Amino acid sequence: MDKKFFKSYDEEASAGMPEVFKGMRSRMVALSGWQPGDGALPGVWSNKPRGERCLWSCLWGTSRGLLAPGDWMPLDYLTTGEMLAEATDLIYRDSTNNIVARRLTPLVLDFYLSDVDNPGYWLEQLKDTLRSLRVGYAEYVCHFDMPQSTGAARLMNAIPRPGWITRTEIRERLDAEVTK
Repeated sequence: MDKKFFKSYDEEASAGMPEVFKGMRSRMVALSGWQPGDGALPGVWSNKPRGERCLWSCLWGTSRGLLAPGDWMPLDYLTTGEMLAEATDLIYRDSTNNIVARRLTPLVLDFYLSDVDNPGYWLEQLKDTLRSLRVGYAEYVCHFDMPQSTGAARLMNAIPRPGWITRTEIRERLDAEVTK
């Protein structure tokens, strides 16, 4: 496997990211509470449940509507490690029909087993697969973007992301907002 190719690609992807995406990305990572000891990549936690470790592997329900990964982590600007983190989350989360796992597992295994013959083609396959899967991502409540009390009723029906925040914690935060 050509490790120089991936290193060069990662440097170009990071350097080419427009400032607006860099700003949104750093804000989401900071607001989510990620710290350097939490994982190898910003926005990826090693101590969260499998399938729930990557900050951008879902849709976030915010006070301003849904925030999709493409809005702040476009695939064309993700490093190889960031794409693999997203893919790994999807593989672990796909426990019901295995369609996602069947599409992503060979790509992830090829990389980790150093069996990528054509890195450019492999990257395009991974991007295309992730791009097609992003349409059906799970939607979770964005606990670090609590809305004003007007949106509380809608938010109470939102699903918290496993291992992140509970409905009780959401209710407590909303009650604290209302009593301010």
